[in-house]
Amino acid sequence: MNYRNEIKSLAMTVDGGLTVYVALHNAIFRDSATVKSMFKNLLGRGIPSSKLLEDSERLLRLWDSIQQKI
Repeated sequence: MNYRNEIKSLAMTVDGGLTVYVALHNAIFRDSATVKSMFKNLLGRGIPSSKLLEDSERLLRLWDSIQQKI
């Protein structure tokens, strides 16, 4: 059997998952690691933790689906 197409499809899916992970990580870092973000959080204008949790849980579902495909 030739699994090349399946492996290529899975690699593209993993790449998409990694892209989402990096974007989420960058958003968390950008909104929590600067003096500007500290002032935004003190004023209540930062990203709510519930939003970050929701994004993280969505990412977990994505990785679970990738694991099932493997």
